Amino acid sequence: MSNEHTFMPDPLLTLIDGAIEQLNKSMQRSEQYLDEAKKLFTEGYCDKELRLAAYLMEQGYEDLRKVNGMWCGTMRMLFTHGVFIDLDHTGQRGRICFVSKAFASLFLKEWDGKTLPAVGEDGCTAIKVTLPNHK
Repeated sequence: MSNEHTFMPDPLLTLIDGAIEQLNKSMQRSEQYLDEAKKLFTEGYCDKELRLAAYLMEQGYEDLRKVNGMWCGTMRMLFTHGVFIDLDHTGQRGRICFVSKAFASLFLKEWDGKTLPAVGEDGCTAIKVTLPNHK
């Protein structure tokens, strides 16, 4: 018989490690929420708008800003990153999908809210555009 023992992790330690990892992620998200809220507050949004922005952040939207009177933000989806348009408590009016978060964030930062994106050869390609009243 061999005196060697195979190390098997204690299920409780595995559970604790998982909980610590989730807490760290949660703390990072909280810091992101706080930074986003500070930015919106300094931009002069009223209390009602800040409450809506907080709700949208809780739902996972990032890079929130008002474009042409509409709340817009980015969010990671299964295979793409989307710019979500005209957000409120009930959902969104439209979505534009990009191949990466960097392209989605850049588009939202520069978008005027009036024209649909041009599909460029620089890699910033809109995969799908869903906006009612636009052709």
